[in-house]
Amino acid sequence: MAKRLSVSAIWKEAFIEFAASGEFDCCIPWEWGTNSDSYPSINLDGKMKRVNRVVCEMAHGPAPKGKPYALHKCGNPSCINANHLYWGDQSDNYADAILHNTAARGENHGRSKLTNDEVCEILSAYSSGEFKQAQIADAYGVHTKTIWRVVARETYATVNCEAD
Repeated sequence: MAKRLSVSAIWKEAFIEFAASGEFDCCIPWEWGTNSDSYPSINLDGKMKRVNRVVCEMAHGPAPKGKPYALHKCGNPSCINANHLYWGDQSDNYADAILHNTAARGENHGRSKLTNDEVCEILSAYSSGEFKQAQIADAYGVHTKTIWRVVARETYATVNCEAD
């Protein structure tokens, strides 16, 4: 018996083929399901697959050795435009995250204790010479070592502020 596709499945597959054609420069957002990481996903042949990988394979061929990730030039995880997708490795992925300001750095890091503005305030307070690190730590409710690391630029080194 032939496999029967729903109208929705046919539409999704046609949409994927459209995105893989590379005819447009704008983002083409996926409007249907996503996986737990919020990336577009679809059930193909009983397996959940990331749509960006499916489109990348259709447009650029299988992932080359050492480049297993389908990455977004645009920084938009819902985009499935073939012109915005390319194969890359972990370092390419992290470079993209930095470029698109989605890397877990500064206040975007899940274990961050301070906001970027607070880091600038701390650097300014310390550089003024009016406050010791222990006083600053008490004021912000963090350990003295946290302030030391901020001042030494061991942490929050990517935060740009005039106090540097």
